[in-house]
Amino acid sequence: MPVDEEPVMVIEGEGRDVFVTDEGDTITGRRALPQEERRELPVAFVPHWATCPAAGQFRRKR
Repeated sequence: MPVDEEPVMVIEGEGRDVFVTDEGDTITGRRALPQEERRELPVAFVPHWATCPAAGQFRRKR
């Protein structure tokens, strides 16, 4: 899955956003705010479709 280049810290269980770990697993939560970042938080990547301005052009129609 294509992901954005910059990793983010994730607060699991506090949101519905999906993130991809280095291992390729997905976790659900929300991106940590700068003041919430801690070493214990998982680091993951935002799927590119979540931030791509042209994502709508590539979605499959149901």
